[in-house]
Amino acid sequence: MKLLIFTHSLSSGGAERVIVNLTNHWADKGWDIVVVTLVPQSDDFYQLHPAVKRMTLDLAWDSPPVCGLVAEPSPYVGAAAGAAPDSTRYCLGDDDRSQRAAGSSDMEAAQSTRHQLRAYPSSELAFGAIWEGLSLIPDAAPWPLPVQEPKVLPESVCPSGRQLLLAVGRLAPQKGFDWLVEAFTNLTQKHPDWDLAILGEGDQRSVLERPAKELGLEQTVHMIGFHADPLPFYAAANLYLHTTIFEAENLSSDQAMAMGLPVVGFDTGIETELLRKVGHGILVSNKDAVALASAAESLLLRPDRGRELGNLGADYCRAKIDFCHAISAFCSSYVRYAGLGGCPAISPD
Repeated sequence: MKLLIFTHSLSSGGAERVIVNLTNHWADKGWDIVVVTLVPQSDDFYQLHPAVKRMTLDLAWDSPPVCGLVAEPSPYVGAAAGAAPDSTRYCLGDDDRSQRAAGSSDMEAAQSTRHQLRAYPSSELAFGAIWEGLSLIPDAAPWPLPVQEPKVLPESVCPSGRQLLLAVGRLAPQKGFDWLVEAFTNLTQKHPDWDLAILGEGDQRSVLERPAKELGLEQTVHMIGFHADPLPFYAAANLYLHTTIFEAENLSSDQAMAMGLPVVGFDTGIETELLRKVGHGILVSNKDAVALASAAESLLLRPDRGRELGNLGADYCRAKIDFCHAISAFCSSYVRYAGLGGCPAISPD
């Protein structure tokens, strides 16, 4: 099988991690794979299988999440596709620019995405038709979760014996961490022995650090930065806070589920939201810091209830969200999009 994967970058994000995991799996099975990104290879964080061919277009530009999409990269995508003739061509990840370019190149594309368009402001939906008919494939949370040598141990940052609230993601406005910090400042007034750890890096770091410094919370609000292996923090945490204001599930919240953590998050109104379906935590009104704090407090003060909810998430992950499910879903999507009917020619193995 020959496969071209086109995405914005292989930087340190959840979608990028999923893409690399899938790519390396298929490369290990002997598939001929080309990975094309808009940004330079120097921005890569994750390591590809040595058999994978790597191409860059150096065509990245700044734009809001959905608006500002243009099709200029399409001829380049078509040229890149020539590097893998007669290939299956997937547009993986949730980068809107990559989706737009691949779609206008007449690629036989199946796509993994966490978003529903109605979660975005109407002004950002000018190119919404590009999503019509695409497959929705959940993120893959490997089970059992891999154990790696951590770069940072939680106890080196957060004192042991304290309640630990955890959030993971890029420090960007759409992740809702400003609402999270506001919620935690309300909690810490009543619970000074609670800690908040945020794993991730981004342009909003100074914005998020400012209120913590002003309120003297530097010792309880821990901006950890990005780390390749966040699992020790999941293992040490008592509660996961999923505060994205546009998205439903992402790889970070899937990993929290897999680790059996109860989750409190904003209700973005997205149909694919697993918190509503699985019941492994509590949804509160979007951008409501007071409600977020109240829900978090209710679970932390009732640890038995938190463990009960967390177990629901872990059981669901074992049954529904793992690497084998993702592989099978992508292969099934190709069979459908390529018009192969029920042909079993593409094996997930």
